[in-house]
This record gives sequence, C-alpha cells and structure tokens, in this order.
Amino acid sequence: MNKKYTGLMWLWRATVYSVQGLYATWRHEAAFRQEVTGCSCHCRRLLAGCWRHQPAIAYSSRHIGGRGGTA
Repeated sequence: MNKKYTGLMWLWRATVYSVQGLYATWRHEAAFRQEVTGCSCHCRRLLAGCWRHQPAIAYSSRHIGGRGGTA
C-alpha cells in the first residue's frame, strides 16, 4: 500500500479540501447561507446576553419577541 501523503501534509490537504467545499457550498446554496447567517445572529444575541450578565435565553427570547422578561 503506497500512501501519497502522510502526516502534516495529509492534514493540510484535508483542510484545504474542506475549505474549498465550504466556499463552493456558500456560493451555490442559498439555504446554507441563510442557516449560517441565522446562526451568527443568534450567537451574537447569546453573547450579548452573557456580556450584560443576564441569562442568555431570557435576553435572546426578549429580543426575538418572546416573554423572557421586561425590557
């Protein structure tokens, strides 16, 4: 069995192929872009809640329109 790439070179090439796949998916799949954008917005809200020393779920639901507390 002859392996062409081993060790760090194998890891590097696997990383490059993964990044290329994510880039192609971003360019061609609208649903993927929507999911990534939605996730980044939600994570930002959760981090803002932690920054303000509030429960993250209460902060997030209050700004989404739920009943997470008083504004």
